[in-house]
Amino acid sequence: GMTGRSYFGRGASPVPVGRAGPWVDAELARDLLRVSTPLMARRVAEGLIVFPLLWVAATFGPLIVAALEVGRRVAALLGSFTWGFSIAASTLVGKRLGAGEEALATDYARSIIGLSAGVYVVASLAVVLAAELIARVFVTDPAAVAATTTFIIVSALAAIPMGIDGSVTGSLRGGGDTKWPFWASVVGLYGFALPAALLGLLPAVGVAGLYAALLLERIVPAVLNALRFRSNRWQAVSRRYRPPTPGAGALQESNPRAGARDPIH
Repeated sequence: GMTGRSYFGRGASPVPVGRAGPWVDAELARDLLRVSTPLMARRVAEGLIVFPLLWVAATFGPLIVAALEVGRRVAALLGSFTWGFSIAASTLVGKRLGAGEEALATDYARSIIGLSAGVYVVASLAVVLAAELIARVFVTDPAAVAATTTFIIVSALAAIPMGIDGSVTGSLRGGGDTKWPFWASVVGLYGFALPAALLGLLPAVGVAGLYAALLLERIVPAVLNALRFRSNRWQAVSRRYRPPTPGAGALQESNPRAGARDPIH
C-alpha cells in the first residue's frame, strides 16, 4: 500500500506516502518542470493552430469548413493508435535508459517505430479506399461529398507521418528530451502549415493550400524528430535525468559528447 505496508500479500508501494520529510525536493521539481513544460506548450500550440485554419476555411464557405472538420475528426480517430505506440515507446525506452542500456533502448524504439509505420500505412490505406463511403455518412449533396472525400483522403495520408512521429516522440520523451519535439511542432505548424493555408487565400492556390497545411503540419515535425532520433542526442539528454550506472564513465569517455550540455536544452 501507499502507507508503506503490505496488504493482502500485494506488497508495499516503492514510493510510500508518509509524514517524514523532506516534503519538497527542489532538484526533482526542477527536472519535472523542465521535462513537462514543453509537453504542455506543445499541446497549446497544436490547439491554437485550429483557429487560423478554420478562418481560412471559412473564406471558402461552410461546405469547406464542414469538410475540413470531418477530415480532422477522421485523423483524430486514426490518431488513437498513436497513444498506445507513444506510451509504449516512452515506457520501454525510459526503462532501458534507466538501466543504462542505451543500445537496447534504441532497439526498442526502432521496433516500435517500425510497427507503428506498418499499422498506419494499412489503416490509412483502408480509410482512403473507404473515403467516399465515410463522407456519405455526413453529407449527401454531390459537391459536399466530393469536398469531404478529398479532405478525408488528405487527412488519412497525413496520419501516416503523424503515427510515425508519435512513436518517435514517445522514444524521445522516454529519454526526457521534450524541448526538441516542441520546437519541431512549432516549426511544422507555424513555419509551414499556417503559411501554406494562408497561401490558399490566393485564387491561384485556393483550397489546395489547406490540403498542403494538413500534410505539412504532420510531415515537418516527423522529419525533424526522426533526425533528432537518428542523431542519438536524446540519449545524452537522458543522462541528465538518470542516476549513473556501472560503465557509464567508460561510455562517456568513448563518446565525448555524452557529457556535453545539449544546446536545445
